[in-house]
Amino acid sequence: MVVEERPTDKGPGLSRRSRGRNALHFLTRWSMFFLKFLLSQWQILGIGFAILFAYLFPDVGRKGGVIKSQYESPSFLKKTSLTLDRYSISYGAVGIIFLISGLGISTHTLITNITKIRLHLVVQVTSYLVLDFSSN
Repeated sequence: MVVEERPTDKGPGLSRRSRGRNALHFLTRWSMFFLKFLLSQWQILGIGFAILFAYLFPDVGRKGGVIKSQYESPSFLKKTSLTLDRYSISYGAVGIIFLISGLGISTHTLITNITKIRLHLVVQVTSYLVLDFSSN
């Protein structure tokens, strides 16, 4: 009677199951490393996707395009009635930038800096009085 030998993990060669587990472990470790790298580079990837989409869909941002990226002067300067179709993406973009910047500030830092009243007064006076008079 012939007895078949089964490969084990103890010998010099690894079994198929063991080799499969090692390969899966390697792929899992590598994919987690790659995912962490991509998440750490989110800003560069976002800029790359924005450039790619601008290349693929140039009509979206053109003058008169879908998002109306051109500047529209306010209606009271044009001596016309206010219409709802006069908007620009720049208004929303500036708001989103300020929102993201504000959400990145920790609560402790925000509370600490709100209490600096003298600094706020100096900035406001400089911005609204000194710079306004110097520009006229």
